[in-house]
Amino acid sequence: MSEPFNRKVRRDIKNAKLTPQDLQMYIDEACGETAKKVVYDYSYVVAMMLRDRLHFGHKRTEWFMKEMLDLWDSIDRGYTTIPDIAQCLKEEIDFEVIWKD
Repeated sequence: MSEPFNRKVRRDIKNAKLTPQDLQMYIDEACGETAKKVVYDYSYVVAMMLRDRLHFGHKRTEWFMKEMLDLWDSIDRGYTTIPDIAQCLKEEIDFEVIWKD
């Protein structure tokens, strides 16, 4: 697994050159990049399932991905939330995401 901070940041932390606010900024930045990577990777998995299971071609897959990114944008802008979406899916189609450990 890669280090969460680059060498300079680790050195500054060790030498106490960073304020708690600076450290929080670096943590937020690292978490944001991780979240982007997860969404990016998950999008490829979804696209593969659309192709393999539902036989989507280029146009329909591209349309679906655009719609999904638009929904993420609505979440980022605060128009909706993941709990709102989960509740809507539960109420409208009795669907819940279940994780198996």
